[in-house]
Amino acid sequence: MNMTTSRAAWLTVAAVASSIIGCRKPEPVSPDSEGTFGPSPSSSQSLVVTRLRSGPESFTYSSSITESRRVVIRDDAAWRTAWAEMWARTGPSVPPLPAIDFSRDMIILAALGQRNSGGYSITIDSASRATSGAIVWVSKPTPGKCGTLAALTQPVDLARVPKVDGNVDFREREAVSPGCM
Repeated sequence: MNMTTSRAAWLTVAAVASSIIGCRKPEPVSPDSEGTFGPSPSSSQSLVVTRLRSGPESFTYSSSITESRRVVIRDDAAWRTAWAEMWARTGPSVPPLPAIDFSRDMIILAALGQRNSGGYSITIDSASRATSGAIVWVSKPTPGKCGTLAALTQPVDLARVPKVDGNVDFREREAVSPGCM
């Protein structure tokens, strides 16, 4: 291998590594009392959000839900229906349905809708009580100018939240993943 070929190979490896490292999802945040985004709320009005996937990624990037959707699931029948729809294209290997105690919790489902490449994500960041029910904050990072997977994706996130009667309003934050501007 000559010096020019070696240098080109090294530059290619460095470019790929920097695009992978640079396409991290931003840290979850939620709006403060004025509606601007900052650190997660710490007031007594906050609701505990337990995402069904640990880590900063969406629950899945390959679902059967191809349109943007925000859903509050409050009972077993609706949960079974949503789970079956989410995995409809996976064939016989559907993951087991997570058990949820709907007498005390509800499930929040946030689907981004189909995208033409990887690098798009959706996560349920936080929730708080509101006069009429609850507010749930959702982040939707985009890949910016990062290199991405050339495949159709359908990101979905799921979270368990304490049961709240009334309306659930969704607030969204769009962002470009750090390093992808």
